[in-house]
Amino acid sequence: MKATYIQPGGNLDYRNNGNAAIEAGDVVVLGNRAGIAGTPIPVGELGSIVMDGVYRIIKKSGEAILAGKDVFFSEEGITAIDQAAAEGTMPKLGYAVEDAAESDTYVKVKLQA
Repeated sequence: MKATYIQPGGNLDYRNNGNAAIEAGDVVVLGNRAGIAGTPIPVGELGSIVMDGVYRIIKKSGEAILAGKDVFFSEEGITAIDQAAAEGTMPKLGYAVEDAAESDTYVKVKLQA
């Protein structure tokens, strides 16, 4: 089997096939993974999503997240629910790089494709 190099992979080409424009900084779900829109991506257009780096992202209210814990994307915010419970239901975003208390609004996340 032979492979052909396409791109480094830190940023991925992404076509917005949805019904709404994607703003830079939005979480973008890619199967059971997620990344961050690196640029605005109009409907039907090609843009890029970032699959590495550290981002400050809104977390689920009332949940403490410990540094090193895998985190997943949900519409309520980033969550660190048990991985077995998350498989197939929420895309993995990466892991927390700092503790975030229940009262914190954000968690710092290292993206992990």
